[in-house]
This record gives sequence, C-alpha cells and structure tokens, in this order.
Amino acid sequence: MADASRDEAIVDAVHLSIDMQNIFAPGGIWEMRWMERVLPSIVDITARYAARTVFTRFITPPSSG
Repeated sequence: MADASRDEAIVDAVHLSIDMQNIFAPGGIWEMRWMERVLPSIVDITARYAARTVFTRFITPPSSG
C-alpha cells in the first residue's frame, strides 16, 4: 500500500546550499573531490527553484582568537 504523504507535492521546502564556494573547486586552496560531482545538480536545482534556494558560506575569521 502506497504512503499517501509521499504522493503529495512538497510546497514549503527550501534548498539549503552550504559552502558552494570556489575555494572548494578544482584548483582551489581547499579543493574537494565532491565539488565537480555535485555542482551540476546544484546548478540545476537553483535554476529551477531560485526563490526557494538559500546559500550559506563559511567566512574565515581574521585571526584564530
């Protein structure tokens, strides 16, 4: 038996994109292997749901203190 809640459209969700920064891209100072793999999906989702996408980013502090 199918779950009825799975068949309903998601209307209140947002796409939270965390730390999609160039420093993690190939050649970046903190290069991450996952960036090239996930970037096309992130671009696609944000293009379709721009108003429901929230980007965050890590900002390094001026000192470790």
